[in-house]
Order: sequence, then C-alpha cells, then structure tokens
Amino acid sequence: MKDWDSGKGPSEERLADELELFADLDEVGIAIIDLQQLVKCTAAHPEAIPVLVDHIQRDYHGAEAKAIAEALMVADARPWLDTLIAEYERTDYESNQTKKDALAMTIGRIGRGYIPKTTIERLFNEARHDKSRILLHYGLKNLI
Repeated sequence: MKDWDSGKGPSEERLADELELFADLDEVGIAIIDLQQLVKCTAAHPEAIPVLVDHIQRDYHGAEAKAIAEALMVADARPWLDTLIAEYERTDYESNQTKKDALAMTIGRIGRGYIPKTTIERLFNEARHDKSRILLHYGLKNLI
C-alpha cells in the first residue's frame, strides 16, 4: 500500500481497504460509512476493538492508520497494549510516519500506568522510533 498523505483523491486500493474495514465492523454489528465515524465508535462499541486491532496490524497508511489508532484510544483497548506496542515497533518511521505517530499517541494515552518501566525505557532509547518518541513521552510522561 502507498502513503495516501499526498493529498490526491482516494485510490481504488484505499477505498477497497476502507470498505473491508467497514465490512468487518458491520459483521460485529457496527455500521459506519466514513473514518470520522470510526474514531467515535469504540467508546460506545467495545466489540469493535478486536477488529480494529486486527486492522491496525495491516499495511495501512495516512488517514486510515490514524483513524484506526485514534479509535483505539479507549481504556477497553488496554488488553491489546502488547500488540499495539509490537506494531509500533514494527512500523518504520520513515515510510509510515503517520501510523507510527498515531500508534505512539494511542499507546501513550491508554498505556499510562499499564506499561512496565523497562518497556518504556526500551521504546524511548531506540533511535529508530525517531520523533514519535516525543508523542510516547507526552502520553507516558508521569511514568519516567
């Protein structure tokens, strides 16, 4: 998948990815038609979280990755922190900065008080996470 932050209109591939996400959510009883609705759905529908965790591990870029990560900024997503951290570590900053930053914000927001200090130190000390570490620090600042 390509990075869709270029400002060009949505491609067929991007629309297909969104439709697949929306169809998967529909299977668990959540009907949405755009990414703005996605961000608002998890607070009222925690059953969406496993679907979103599955999709955040896919090769989404730009608005899709950001919307999925933001939708996971809820306390009910805490059981998947290890998965989110693994995806954060797997995501390359240079090729997918939007996703990396969005995951950092999500982990920082829901991870406060739930992530071991050794994990936090490891994430902060790895230069490959580049500037996204600032977003992690913002969310986890009371832990270090």
